[in-house]
Amino acid sequence: MNKYIVINSEDIQKRIDELKIKLKEELDSCSPIPQIIGEYKTELNTLKQILSNSKLLTPIIKDAFEAGELLGKGFKVKTKQDYINNLKLDI
Repeated sequence: MNKYIVINSEDIQKRIDELKIKLKEELDSCSPIPQIIGEYKTELNTLKQILSNSKLLTPIIKDAFEAGELLGKGFKVKTKQDYINNLKLDI
């Protein structure tokens, strides 16, 4: 069984942009600190990897809905889109 977490990709992208600015500032400083540069690069690479492996939530919900229907446990709604539009996530 797959396990998922929900992360706002815009928040991750915002952090990537912040780190790029900090990294540039550190590299442009009179005495750049290699450890800080390494930490920024590591976090940047990690966040970029997370974004590259991410999936949109809507297709996952649609797939789960269809799997439920195939098991005979369909929802009593008019359409899948109707179900997804009315879905509220507790996040």
